[in-house]
Amino acid sequence: MPACQKYQNPAKLFERQCQCAGLQSKNQVWYNKSSHSHGDNPCPNTFQTTYSPDRPETIYCQECYSKEVE
Repeated sequence: MPACQKYQNPAKLFERQCQCAGLQSKNQVWYNKSSHSHGDNPCPNTFQTTYSPDRPETIYCQECYSKEVE
């Protein structure tokens, strides 16, 4: 396997739920800087991503991500 391939996500999509839990991420790694449309409740958005559920990265839906990087 070429070295660059080990850094690529697999060509498979996984159904995931946004990990935004209101004031912070579900795994309590990230604290939100702005208020989101779902308030202090967990975000209900689901989407497909190449990040599998066993990966360590915190993933947000486009809406929550945009709120944090504006």
